[in-house]
Amino acid sequence: SQVVLPSLSLASCTSLFFFLMIRRPPRSTLSSSSAASDVYKRQPWSWLPITTRPLMCEKSIESPHNYPPHWRQRDEIYFPGVEYMQLYFDPNTSTEALCDCVTVLAEDKNGHLAPVSGGDKLSGIHWPGKDGRPPLVIGKDRVVVEFSSDASYQDWGFKLTAVAPVSHAMVTKLSQELDMSQTLVQLALKEEHHSYQNAKIGLLNNKTYTSDESTTENSEIQGVYQDPDGTL
Repeated sequence: SQVVLPSLSLASCTSLFFFLMIRRPPRSTLSSSSAASDVYKRQPWSWLPITTRPLMCEKSIESPHNYPPHWRQRDEIYFPGVEYMQLYFDPNTSTEALCDCVTVLAEDKNGHLAPVSGGDKLSGIHWPGKDGRPPLVIGKDRVVVEFSSDASYQDWGFKLTAVAPVSHAMVTKLSQELDMSQTLVQLALKEEHHSYQNAKIGLLNNKTYTSDESTTENSEIQGVYQDPDGTL
């Protein structure tokens, strides 16, 4: 006897073809690892434990409050080997506009000190990092901050805080050299303003380093995660 197959229209064949193309295999055919990988790839972003973020070196400088007339001040901020630093001015920062100015300088390509972009003759009430404004980002490990005032009017003055992330490469290098945990080395570099030599001496002399931030080597932290953009 003959088996008669039903005839299929072109539209039916096309629908069947696309169904076969998009149909996923049954979940029972997926291994546990591949299933987890598939779920991970479909997330809008992956979440990271807070322990993956670097600690931040920090240094603050400020003028007298209120500053005196004819005041001259020059300070240096140096975090050896960092890739960049960010400068945030205190919410109280205020000087006589156009007369009592803060200038942030760094070495140019010729090795000469020159005002950084966005950091020349800052004055008045609007400052980087103040009242929600973006901080001043400088791709250098050393800056010089100068402040000068005239005789006509004295205001509160300025205070700024410079922050810079601890270098992962430097942490790895010092950790391997001393055969110590990266957590401890990172704390040492943070407290020693990123000085490799000072951190090394402190660690060899069993200096105690602590941090206000929750830092641990345990990767199994529950409920303390952030997205890679750092917004949550």
